[in-house]
Amino acid sequence: MSLNDTKIRSLKPSAKPFKVSDSHGLYLLVNPGGSRLWYLKYRFNGKESRLGLGAYPDVSLAYARQQRDGIRKLLTQNINPSQQRIAEKAARSPEKTLKHVAMSWHISNRTWSENHASRLLASMNNHIFPVIGHLPVAELKPRHFIDLLKGKLSWFFLRQCVFFVFVSPDGSLSRHRSVLQGRSMRAIYPCGTGCVGKRLTGSRYRKEKLTGEKSYDQLLHSRA
Repeated sequence: MSLNDTKIRSLKPSAKPFKVSDSHGLYLLVNPGGSRLWYLKYRFNGKESRLGLGAYPDVSLAYARQQRDGIRKLLTQNINPSQQRIAEKAARSPEKTLKHVAMSWHISNRTWSENHASRLLASMNNHIFPVIGHLPVAELKPRHFIDLLKGKLSWFFLRQCVFFVFVSPDGSLSRHRSVLQGRSMRAIYPCGTGCVGKRLTGSRYRKEKLTGEKSYDQLLHSRA
């Protein structure tokens, strides 16, 4: 049975947290301390996940349902709601971090196979974000990536991940913006006023000047 405000207000906390379902995956989690938290349970690519939608009564039943409907619409478009939330947060942030920009880029690519997208995301989550994901892109230096590329992740990193060159708003290549490299796709990804990239395929990426003076191959084999 769907929830209503009268029923929600009548819910009493117990010794353990308990859930009260509304509809289409939306439920209210009632904690022992008395807090009532909205969550939406959903499945994406066969895996069950959940998103927090806020606390009642700050987030009303009507607004929780509105959020649920928006998330369900994303799912019909094969968009991961959790990644979409990260991308939206990055768009509102005055200082974009590598993780925010990379996640925004990842979610914008609809041509990858499910397997490739999952492997790429896992590589970034496991090997890149824990080390440099928190850094603002304006602070990134070649040494941050040379250390990763020269380490034990070298070839795995090269095969799994994608190469970004962060471009200034006027379209020119900014110095010290080389980030990720991948075998299957090359991208120049502007993160100034917009976040739209162009693909580089084949050997063209080797001819791009990544730091103003060095090509990627030179950068990879230079000293940190």
